[in-house]
Amino acid sequence: MAVGREPRLVLVTGATGHIGSRLTAQLAQRDDVRLRMVVRRMPDDDVASRGEVAVGDLTDVALCTKAVAGCDVVVHLASVPSDANDANVAVSIHESMARNLLNAAASSGVSRFVHFSTIHVFGAALRGTISETTQPEPHTPYGRAHLAAEHIVGEFNDDRLSTVILRCTNGYGASSSSHDAPWSLVTGDLCQQALRGTTLRLNTHGRHQRDFITLTDIVDAITHFALTNSSRGLVLLGSGRTITLKEFAEVVAGRARHLLGRGYVIETQSNDTTPAVTYSLDIQHLRDCGFVPKNDVSSEIDDLLRAASVRMV
Repeated sequence: MAVGREPRLVLVTGATGHIGSRLTAQLAQRDDVRLRMVVRRMPDDDVASRGEVAVGDLTDVALCTKAVAGCDVVVHLASVPSDANDANVAVSIHESMARNLLNAAASSGVSRFVHFSTIHVFGAALRGTISETTQPEPHTPYGRAHLAAEHIVGEFNDDRLSTVILRCTNGYGASSSSHDAPWSLVTGDLCQQALRGTTLRLNTHGRHQRDFITLTDIVDAITHFALTNSSRGLVLLGSGRTITLKEFAEVVAGRARHLLGRGYVIETQSNDTTPAVTYSLDIQHLRDCGFVPKNDVSSEIDDLLRAASVRMV
């Protein structure tokens, strides 16, 4: 930190979530940051000790106004659930949260707003080479909600408030304080299977492609764009390496073999006739903004396996 410069006050919404827990743990260690967190309910002591805590709902204008007051940077991670089933409700909630925060940020002199979005906005467009110019075609309430919020963020980008949208691919890794993770996702499920036995079963033919990015890279990227890079607009956040689900299962099997000393068999669904989702992600703009993913797959999977073992005790 520069001599004489006060630490920046950074607000993180969704602070106890999968990504938020890791991000706040990292930011709390920096001497150039003061941390404020917005949560739905009071977190455990470990998280609460990282900074100021504001408890409430981001659809509440008063809560947003109070939470944003005095902040230099806002990182908006809070989201509707990924399994939301009512598109109208999901869009309404996500739009309300984004607009309330942005209005409060613009009014209180916030200089930087980082909005976290998802590759699910592409939906049916997830084929071929995907870049920032690819037109989204969301087909789930979750994807539609995020795209609607992105449009609102774009309305607020001006000389006073610099906004950036990080549209992230498939993240995986263990959370910080509770050893929690989205265990129902394929990455977490495979790690749990590796601990239970010697067979890793996929619910599909395994040929669907994904751009998997480590949670470490996601958190580092958010920190980069919040504190050190002033790029505006849309940035795709991914590893730039697309692999099939079966190939990812093979990586998990390899790391589990290394840690546990046993071999694995990978089973796919031979009766699955679903056309394979195939695409590649162009992350050149991400690199041009000064961020290059480390893609330390082995360490991230090892940590996820260890977290799964703690959870299953």
